[in-house]
Amino acid sequence: MPGKKQEVQEELLEEQLEKAYQGRINNIKESFAGVLSVLKTANTKKLERITARSHNYLGLLHMIQGNHIKSITHSRQALEYFQRVQSLKDIADAKFNIASSLYKTDNFHDGLKGLLECRQIYKSIGEGRSECRSLKSIATIYEYWSDVNKAFLIYQECIDLATRHGDLAMLSNVYNPMSGLYLKRGDIETATKLSDKSIAIKKKIKDERGLAYSIYGKGKVFFAQQKFAQAETYFLQSLELQQKFGDKLGAGMVLNKLGLTYVEQKKYLQAEKILKQAVSLAEKHNVKVNVYKSYYSLYTLYKLQHKESNALQCLEQFVLHKENNVQSHTSDIIRSYEAANEIYRLEKDTKAQIDYLEIVQKKNTELDSFFYRVSHDLKGPISSLLGLNELIEKEQFDGEALKYFNMYKKLSTRIDAIVMDLITITRISSDKIVPVKIDFMQLIEDCIHSYAYFDNFEHIQFNIEVEEGISFQSEWVIVNTILQNLIENSIKYMRHDVKKPYVFIQVYTQGQMLCIKVTDNGQGISEEYQEKIYEMFFRANDKADGSGLGLYILKRAVERLQGTVSLKSKPGKGAAFTVCIKGE
Repeated sequence: MPGKKQEVQEELLEEQLEKAYQGRINNIKESFAGVLSVLKTANTKKLERITARSHNYLGLLHMIQGNHIKSITHSRQALEYFQRVQSLKDIADAKFNIASSLYKTDNFHDGLKGLLECRQIYKSIGEGRSECRSLKSIATIYEYWSDVNKAFLIYQECIDLATRHGDLAMLSNVYNPMSGLYLKRGDIETATKLSDKSIAIKKKIKDERGLAYSIYGKGKVFFAQQKFAQAETYFLQSLELQQKFGDKLGAGMVLNKLGLTYVEQKKYLQAEKILKQAVSLAEKHNVKVNVYKSYYSLYTLYKLQHKESNALQCLEQFVLHKENNVQSHTSDIIRSYEAANEIYRLEKDTKAQIDYLEIVQKKNTELDSFFYRVSHDLKGPISSLLGLNELIEKEQFDGEALKYFNMYKKLSTRIDAIVMDLITITRISSDKIVPVKIDFMQLIEDCIHSYAYFDNFEHIQFNIEVEEGISFQSEWVIVNTILQNLIENSIKYMRHDVKKPYVFIQVYTQGQMLCIKVTDNGQGISEEYQEKIYEMFFRANDKADGSGLGLYILKRAVERLQGTVSLKSKPGKGAAFTVCIKGE
């Protein structure tokens, strides 16, 4: 355990380190000097934690200046210690430096993977501002990949998070690239507003390094408006600041855009000089995106000057670097999207599943309550109507009157069936039933005979196959509901043009699940309807009798038993429903 004296030394060095770190936004040379001074003292006094944190800050400063090999080296030294002592915040900070250096040298896959990991750590420990920083870099990668929509969504998420935490620096950092995205959409008005906001915040918080990027963003707005003189002024201001802070990536971006501004102003000598600087800087520091963009800008310049030989050379370099970049990263991009999607999926699944289940439960409860009230309110009047119909049948009426009474009876019977279905739905959700052993052979035979009154029942051949030795306990009422609806569906949608209509009912085990499969050679169901058939009141065939609730009830019953239902069917070829459920 460290003594009191060591604790005091560490606290003083922490303060010096933090002061040096904060100074990076105005004077990066002094920031370097301050961190190196702390590192020297920490090494002398063998203060491991301060040594590791000093290396981490050096990693960040070198990453800012584009010295990516040095950045990764220092950050990995720090990471080794932080992982040993399991300091999560420091682990994420070190990984952020490494990931940033990787993506800034076009190793997008490993960069994105690292940033996603950082984001997860920051989120888990409640470091909202650091999480926001990771999100902003993730969005930048998607922007590099020209996935504007994805980048836009993540930038917006970043704005929301920064606003919640009152992080003005991050807000201004995000407003700038968002301005660029609006420019790509042709919305110059919104781009201008965001650019102005970014500059105003940077000036307010005295962040000179960040101001360099905000001013560059404003220059792009003027360039899009074809106000090239104003664009030139802003690009030159930005370049001065980028060079002051030694930011190679930022300087390369500005040089390329400044060169194009000179091209538009027909200042060809200045354009050539600046664009050659852009190429040289990008090649020296391995910023591949800036390399091929600058070569293309030079190609544009030489083409306008009718310097065919120079134009061809630059075009060849552009194609070479662009193809190498695309080929080397196509598989990486695919893998990165898969990794990102998996992380986002897992992250969203937890919350979304909880939210979804809560919403479904609430809606089902509301729906069941409504069904209960409606069904019981209607049951009495409908019973009276059906009783009245029996009295009418005993009277003597002419053919025309009897025809209308039969229509009335059919409609009353249909309404009664719907009400009974609604009551079944409420029972599926509310009844608390003790599991019992199911005698499937007896249950299936009872279900079949309950439909003997159907017009086409006598023409159908029923086959039953129950696996020997099945011992299965469950809620009898729910299993009965499942079988009834499957068998009823097969009978209703029998084809009248086949010589031997059949319904084949199988019960068998599959691992820990019990499966019920009902196959028929009936009308079948078109593929376009197969996802909709479980919806309430949906009927694929308007000519068929029924409430449109049978398969909805089936699905609710299956869900109660934590099971699944699947369908294989083709129109005119029949259908095969398979339900797999868990026993008690």
